[in-house]
Amino acid sequence: MEKILKRLNELLAYDEAKPVKDYLDSRISSEVQDLVCFGYFPKAEEITDLMADIPLESLIEEKLLYIQHLESTISSKDVKVSFFENHPLIIPYYDVYGELIALVGRTLLSSEKQKELQISKYKNTIFKKGNHLFGLNWAKDEIVKQNKVYLVEGQIDIFSAFAKGIKNVVAVGSSSLSEQQLMLLLRYTDNIHVMFDNDEAGRKGVKLIMDKYKTLANFKKEELPAQYKDLDEYLYDSGSIN
Repeated sequence: MEKILKRLNELLAYDEAKPVKDYLDSRISSEVQDLVCFGYFPKAEEITDLMADIPLESLIEEKLLYIQHLESTISSKDVKVSFFENHPLIIPYYDVYGELIALVGRTLLSSEKQKELQISKYKNTIFKKGNHLFGLNWAKDEIVKQNKVYLVEGQIDIFSAFAKGIKNVVAVGSSSLSEQQLMLLLRYTDNIHVMFDNDEAGRKGVKLIMDKYKTLANFKKEELPAQYKDLDEYLYDSGSIN
C-alpha cells in the first residue's frame, strides 16, 4: 500500500490531477500537504498510463481496481472500474503509531451532484474505522500538552485546524463515537470538546455521545456559528477555535 500511495502522491504533479491539486492548494497549507502525503487516484481510463509502474494485480489485490466483464449480443470486453471513481482526492489514514492502514477518497463534487449520483463525500478502503481516530498520530503530543482534544467529524477539518496552528484535533470520520475510540482518546486526556458538523446528524451525534459517555469523560459541546457547516468552512474565514 505504501508504494501505491507514493505513486498517487507523485501524480498530483500531473495535468490530470490539476483540479485536485488546485483544491488542496486553496484549502490546505503546503506544510500540511508535505506532512500528510495526499494523492490523486486516476480515472479508470487513465490507470494504464499513469500507474504503469504499479502492477494491475497489486491494485486488484488491494481492491482499488476491479475488472468487470461486459457482454452483449455483439461483443464482450473487460473494463477497468476504479474503487475511487468520483473520489479522486486520496487521504492516507494512519493509525496512532503512524502506520498506514487505509486510503480515504474524497469527492470534489458539489453536495447537489453527490445527491444526484447518490455518493458519499468520503469513501475508504476496508478497515476497522471504529478502532481508530484520524489524526491521532499527529495530535497526541499536543493533546497531552494541552490536556484537551477537539473531536470533529471530517478529515479535512483536521487539516484546516493544523494550518491555523491548532494541533490537538482528531476526526471520528462519522457523527458517532465508538467505545474503542473513546478508550483510545482517554489514553491522552479526559477533556473532550465535541465540534461536529452543523447539521441534524451532527447535532444528534453530539447529544448521543454526551448522553452515552457522560460519566467517562468531561465532554463539552462546541457550537459553530449557524452560517458554517463544519470546522473547515469556519476556519477558512476565521482564525482559531482556542
